[in-house]
Amino acid sequence: AESLSNDDSPGWLPQWRFYKPLAQALLSLGGRARTSDAITEVGKILAGQLQDGDREMLKTGQVRWVVNVRFARQELKERNLLNPTEPGIWGLSEAGKRWAVNDVVAIPAPVPPEIPGQISFPF
Repeated sequence: AESLSNDDSPGWLPQWRFYKPLAQALLSLGGRARTSDAITEVGKILAGQLQDGDREMLKTGQVRWVVNVRFARQELKERNLLNPTEPGIWGLSEAGKRWAVNDVVAIPAPVPPEIPGQISFPF
């Protein structure tokens, strides 16, 4: 398995490079967005960084960078940076919004799930 710090991927961005752009994309779209809009926005944010390998069509029929955005969504969700939303909608949690605007590139450790009415957890 590749380590998160491995930037020497053969011609495409490592998975972790999609985490922060996804949070930033959702924030720029008001904190929540339809799947297709979120993916499009990540593509705009990473336009200058995507490599040839990122644009390759995989055997699944999907483009590699789009698949990476979907994996990034799953990772953010597992760390409670995204809230459960209705199907087809991706939404940032309060912790996800804070992470999207700060300078920390590394994805934070899982934060406690949000309970309505509780005091927010600082990072």
